[in-house]
Amino acid sequence: MESHMTQINKSLGFLAITTVFLLSGCSHRVADLSIVSTKNIDLTQVSKLDASAARRFSGEDCSFFLLNQYPFLNKIPNLEMAVDKALKKGNGNVMLDEVTVESDVWAVLGNVKCIQAEGAVLNVPPKVYP
Repeated sequence: MESHMTQINKSLGFLAITTVFLLSGCSHRVADLSIVSTKNIDLTQVSKLDASAARRFSGEDCSFFLLNQYPFLNKIPNLEMAVDKALKKGNGNVMLDEVTVESDVWAVLGNVKCIQAEGAVLNVPPKVYP
């Protein structure tokens, strides 16, 4: 009876270690920025903005990689898409004040790689060219 319980305990231990390994991930901060925009903005107007009154929003762009090498549909996570999603959520065109960029990798029968951008979203008048 004891050997049967030992075998069950070993199987459960192996199952737990395998589950933790398959669901493990890693996250790290890529950058801390003062100002980020993917739009044409008038930089002379930025100093007139009050970032303390703005709300923070985040955007994320992810893709699935098969066997940690092959991006599904040839889509690689893109910082520009993550920033655009945050700007759209905040209905603005520039992110100010402690903008953070993070990268995540999660292993779930392949890898899910993500890039996230978060910051205070504001509106700046667009740049007008003569």
